[in-house]
Amino acid sequence: MVLKRKQSMLRGMLRLMLRSSVCLVLLLNLSACNSFFFHPHRIIYQTPAESGMRYHWLELRELGEPGLSAWILPAEEEKGLVVYLHGNAENISTHYRSVYWLPDEGYTVIALDYRGYGLSEGSPSFAGLQRDIERVIEYAASRPSKKLIVLAQSLGGAMAIPAVVSSEHRASISGMVIDSAFSDFREVTREKLEVFLITRLLKWPLSGLISNDLSPKKFVARLAPIPTLFLHGTEDTVVLPRHSEILYEKAREPKNLWLIPGAKHTQAMQYVSTRRGILAFLNKLPSKTHHNR
Repeated sequence: MVLKRKQSMLRGMLRLMLRSSVCLVLLLNLSACNSFFFHPHRIIYQTPAESGMRYHWLELRELGEPGLSAWILPAEEEKGLVVYLHGNAENISTHYRSVYWLPDEGYTVIALDYRGYGLSEGSPSFAGLQRDIERVIEYAASRPSKKLIVLAQSLGGAMAIPAVVSSEHRASISGMVIDSAFSDFREVTREKLEVFLITRLLKWPLSGLISNDLSPKKFVARLAPIPTLFLHGTEDTVVLPRHSEILYEKAREPKNLWLIPGAKHTQAMQYVSTRRGILAFLNKLPSKTHHNR
């Protein structure tokens, strides 16, 4: 009897140690945050030239800041300039196909790699990405284009909202297209922690380790009067469509929300009908005007 009691106690201690170890690993990973939200790749997998497209490299340099790499996809008869901000994984070489069609429609694209992505120097962080977005907007605003549009997907969309709100150059931005963005850092973290039983039980305390200071839903109302189009695929399981619905509800006019039937995460622009709608939205935007903060 005594032996069985000791064995039972030992098994209980081992289970407790295992659970504690799992919790500690989760805490360390989530407190770091970078491993949860940022998944950069350094390898350039392909370039627009391999698809027969014209492009050239852009390098943004600033004292005390990491050098940033970007691609410019030029339009022959430019109607406007689009700053493209991709999602959290890989780099522009795997994302540029979302916007490769824009130059043929008269819109030059500047596709940025954030710090730590592709050939950009440094390591990604929330504060760092905010600074990177401001730097590329500053560069774009200095160009003599008729219109300046920010088109951002997933994490790029979530980061673009607070970045544009606080940008010194927001008066130059004619419009925004936000595709498949999440509305709240802690909420999307809880959704990801739902996948496994052990993390599901701990989703509330663990998500509390994630900073919510830059959560888009806190800033989106202050985008006005910049016209903003929200896109989201109805079959998106990476970032649920309700996130765009929340952003739309909290945003002020002028605003639009398009839920694209059948589209998965960041796939809305693969549909010809969506592209036509985006072009109609871009073509109606005013030239560079001065918006109030």
